[in-house]
Amino acid sequence: MTIARLNAFNGLFLRAEHLERMQEYTRSLAYALGQSGGPGVVHGYSAKLSPNGLKLVVDPGLAIGSTGRPFLLQASAELDLTNPEVTGQKAGAGTLRMIMVTGKDTRFGKENVYGDLCAGASVGNTEPYIAEEAVIRIGELPLAGPSDTSDGTLRSLVSSKWFAHERDLSGPWIAATDQADRTDILRGDWGSGFALPAPADPDAVPLGLLLCTSKAWVLDVWTLRRERTDPPPRRVRQAQLGLRPWDVFIAQVLQFQDMLAAGWPGAIARRSAAATADDMNREVRRNVEEAKKHITSKRAQESLAAVLELVPKTDAATAVTAGPPRLTDDLGILELPPAGFLPQSAGAQSSVQEWISAMFPRAVQLNFRSCPADAVVSAVEGAQHLRRISLTPSEGKTAVPVDILVPDGVESADGLTTERPWVAFRRHADCCLDGLESVDLHLYAVSSPDDGERLVAGLTDGSIDPTASEAAEHHVVRYPVGGWVVPENQSGVERWKEGGGSVTAIGLAGSVENRVLTAGRAAMFLDLFPHAPGDDNRGAGGVFAAVRTGLTRDAIVLVRHPERIS
Repeated sequence: MTIARLNAFNGLFLRAEHLERMQEYTRSLAYALGQSGGPGVVHGYSAKLSPNGLKLVVDPGLAIGSTGRPFLLQASAELDLTNPEVTGQKAGAGTLRMIMVTGKDTRFGKENVYGDLCAGASVGNTEPYIAEEAVIRIGELPLAGPSDTSDGTLRSLVSSKWFAHERDLSGPWIAATDQADRTDILRGDWGSGFALPAPADPDAVPLGLLLCTSKAWVLDVWTLRRERTDPPPRRVRQAQLGLRPWDVFIAQVLQFQDMLAAGWPGAIARRSAAATADDMNREVRRNVEEAKKHITSKRAQESLAAVLELVPKTDAATAVTAGPPRLTDDLGILELPPAGFLPQSAGAQSSVQEWISAMFPRAVQLNFRSCPADAVVSAVEGAQHLRRISLTPSEGKTAVPVDILVPDGVESADGLTTERPWVAFRRHADCCLDGLESVDLHLYAVSSPDDGERLVAGLTDGSIDPTASEAAEHHVVRYPVGGWVVPENQSGVERWKEGGGSVTAIGLAGSVENRVLTAGRAAMFLDLFPHAPGDDNRGAGGVFAAVRTGLTRDAIVLVRHPERIS
């Protein structure tokens, strides 16, 4: 609608329509200015569940809708989640609901209405004022829920699906994900303006997400809530270039931190209880086994055997330790933001590396680095446009490289240094801009010497593609440019080398110039593996080098054989 104002002049018979035009002009200007700053929450609007989980409480706040309308809530709002009229008639396990603030115009007051201008008698009365209220309501989420609605992983699955949905809705011109790339660099609209994205509800601002599990409603604020940080031109252009707007990045980080904090105490308690139960079971089994040695009665022996059948047996592989909760198994977190923070409270029980490594599954390759604290938080901010981190095997056998940034300790007045109670994680940016270059590391374990010889021959003569073959594991190793020494904290290699057997190292260079360097790097890996005393060849099957010009970057292949190669 065109912004129009009253053209006032002397002799104008001022009526209600003129006053309405004056109000409409002011409102149109205010809405246009509001729209120029973009939609989102300005302040407040904190949502939380009551202690019994039956009510939703939303604090006062200010938000701006996509039309530019302000939503000012001046008193806390409370919604009854047991009322089907509030949550919807079909709410059940797996139900997803959006919490939002919207507007409502309410007339109030009382004034007489007069008829003829010169008549003195009133012909009725009306409400002369309109309150532009902010109302909290719960509506449908415009997204189908995941097929897996189990309580433990529902929140993580829904948030991941929504973040991907939000990215797709932005219509990126540059594809920066692992999905099919249909980027058209020669498209004809690089010089065009843009239209504001059409929201699902133009008169509402999302404040949070409600998920219905088999037991209760669960609140997730940051999957949907976006704060008003950047104007539309910046957000839209970032999305078009395959970048992540700042408000989306902050929301993804805070969503993870909130989910971690909510699940941590319960997960710690469950692991501690399970570890205690394992200790008790082992003690009972030990006492029963000891008793069997001193009892000759056949009937008593049978009774003790029956007791052993009832007591669960634990070993080193299945025993639960009272360490940190595992992100996937204990907390149900299947995907991480590009960067974030983790608690570091290992104390004297274990090192920082052991404590943090215990949280992650094997699908993640952790590289530990010590940095000043201010550099750590800056690195987290710098991960804004990187991909999210999958903790599930869906990415195949390629280990996801993640940097664990350990902030330097705090030095007290007496000279003692105290570790900080946190570390940061950040998806590793596989690019040489930081003075490091990436090399693929493929790990193979063969079942027979003949298989090993065929594999080594195929990799060196080019008949076997290391990127297409079924390697046991794949990692990305980061070297200083031109460096030979194996970088420290290659956790995947540390686990893999414990399998024993002889090892062959193969350096596959992407160019003739890199052949010697890649061969040297491959040879240095053999020092990581145990060898017999006096064995100059380190119990290994030798070092090979080849030039494979089809590789996108240099690669090192380690082949572990079941027995020594003579």
